[in-house]
Amino acid sequence: MPLYLAHFITLDREDGGSRAGAEISHVFRGASTNLRYEGHASYYDDDLGAGFYVSLPGLLGTKAQQGRDLIGNAAAGAMFAASDEDGQTIAFHIGAMLPTSYTFRTNNGATIIPFESRVTDASQTGYDTAYGAQAGISAMRRIGRTFSQFDLGGEWLHPHSSFHINGALGIDFGNIALLFESTNGNATSHWTDEGAIGLRATLGPAQPYAALIGGVVENGPENGPAKTYLGFTLGVDMPLY
Repeated sequence: MPLYLAHFITLDREDGGSRAGAEISHVFRGASTNLRYEGHASYYDDDLGAGFYVSLPGLLGTKAQQGRDLIGNAAAGAMFAASDEDGQTIAFHIGAMLPTSYTFRTNNGATIIPFESRVTDASQTGYDTAYGAQAGISAMRRIGRTFSQFDLGGEWLHPHSSFHINGALGIDFGNIALLFESTNGNATSHWTDEGAIGLRATLGPAQPYAALIGGVVENGPENGPAKTYLGFTLGVDMPLY
């Protein structure tokens, strides 16, 4: 599993790689904080040109932040990829959002958590139990030590919908890669623009990673000025052969 097959941290993961991993992330917003945790896995068969993916997140949030202690909605689906000799890969994924969300603390006024450390998959922890669908396409390219990814995707989680546009650039130094990432999502009535600076390394068969994240949430002029937040993400991926 080269670095460029399990590279970016906050972008879509359905990139034709085979791996399993876990991560935690934390967002600071005044007195309100949350901890997001997630397990994810994907498997891709080069001969078939297809594979599958699955992820299950959870969130520990504060009431002041419209948070709830919960298991999020799972996502599972199929991914397809094609590469050429010039280091370019196009990957497509389509899947279902599964109603696995479970709330331990009731908060009837909570409908969405706007400060999300993983904008790309915000609907998995942002809403109550629901079913839905998701799809997206990712374009990846590698030139020498640099690699990049561009995502365009969308989700429908009854009765909400969202879409995201992501872009990132990485520099491979051998056993460590430096990552610059941008994720931009629209969900219901607000925009979220998030950036991240991260590191991914190889440690035996494992790839630990870490990122500092920062974002801006725009809820529209009727809801006051834009709000900013900072946070971090820590995780590890393991190859699946």
